[in-house]
Amino acid sequence: PPPTPPEETKPQEAPRYTDKCLAIMYRWKLAQPMCRNQGYVLDGYPKTVQQAKLLFEEGELEVPEEGGEEEEEEPPAEGEEGEVKKVEDKLLPDKVIFLTARDEFLTERLMQITSDAEHNNPVDFQRRLDFSKANSKPSGGITSWLESVVSNAEDIREVSVREFCVDGCPLLPPPAPTSPLEEYPEDPVFKQVLEFIGDSHNYGPTPQEIEAAYLKEIEKEHERRRLVEEAEQQKLEREEADRREVETVRQEEASRLEAIQQQERQLLELRKEPLKKYLMENVIPILTQGLIEVCEVRPEDPIDYLAEWLFRHNPELAGESA
Repeated sequence: PPPTPPEETKPQEAPRYTDKCLAIMYRWKLAQPMCRNQGYVLDGYPKTVQQAKLLFEEGELEVPEEGGEEEEEEPPAEGEEGEVKKVEDKLLPDKVIFLTARDEFLTERLMQITSDAEHNNPVDFQRRLDFSKANSKPSGGITSWLESVVSNAEDIREVSVREFCVDGCPLLPPPAPTSPLEEYPEDPVFKQVLEFIGDSHNYGPTPQEIEAAYLKEIEKEHERRRLVEEAEQQKLEREEADRREVETVRQEEASRLEAIQQQERQLLELRKEPLKKYLMENVIPILTQGLIEVCEVRPEDPIDYLAEWLFRHNPELAGESA
C-alpha cells in the first residue's frame, strides 16, 4: 500500500512577551537621546493599567535571567488600591489620544479590510474589542490612570488626554495622491488631532529653515565657484606676468649682448687701424705687384716664385745696394 502522507501540523504560535519584558524594552528605547530630544509616538501600547505602571512608574525593573521563568505580578482586584507610586517624568507622555467608535462602524470596517492576517476574523475581533472596553472604562481605565499620575519632577506636569470619535471617518484611508499637484483629502478628525497636539517640539528644522538652508547652500556654491574662478584668473595673470617678465629679461639680455658685441667691434676697429695703415704702406703695394707678376708669368711653383720676387724687390735691400 502507498505510504500515508504525514498529517499537516499547525505551526505553534511563538510565545508572547510578558508585560515586564515589554516594559523593559520600551523603557530602554524611550530613554534614548532620540526619543528624549525629538519625542515619541506609542500606538496601541500600553493596553492596560498594569502595563502602564510597569512602563512609567519610577524604579528599575529587574531583567529576568536567561532561561528562567518569570512570574507575572497579579494586578490588584477591582476596588482594591495598591501602593501609589510616582512615574518617571522623562518617560511620561505629554498627550494621549483615545479613539472611539461605534461597534457597528468597527464591524463594517473589519469587513472592508482585505488583509490575510488570521486574527482579522469576527471572533478575535470581538475578543480584542471586549478587552479594549474593559481597560478603557471611565473609572479605573488606562486613560483615567494617566490623567491622575504624579511625576517625580520638581515641576508639576499633567498628561493631556482627549477622546476623538472616528465614526464619521472613511472606513478605509483614501489612496495616496498620484501627483505632487494633487491635494490629499482633508480628514477632519486628523485636523482636530493636529490642533490638540500643537506645534512640533523636536529639534528638526522647519520648512522655512530648510528653505533658508537650501538658499544658503546655493549661495555658498556660487561663492565657491566665484572663488575658484577668481583663483584661476589670478593663476593665469601670474603666469602671464611671469611670461612677460621672462621675455623682458631675455630681451634685456639680448640687448646687453648686442651692446657688448658692438663695443668689441668698435675696439677691434680701433685696434686694427694701425696694422691696416702699416700693411697698406709697407706690404700691400709690393705684394700686389708680386701677385701681378705671378699672374703674368704663371710659374710652375708660384709660391716659390713670389718669394723669390719679393726677395729681389725688397725696398730695404734695394736701398742698401744703392
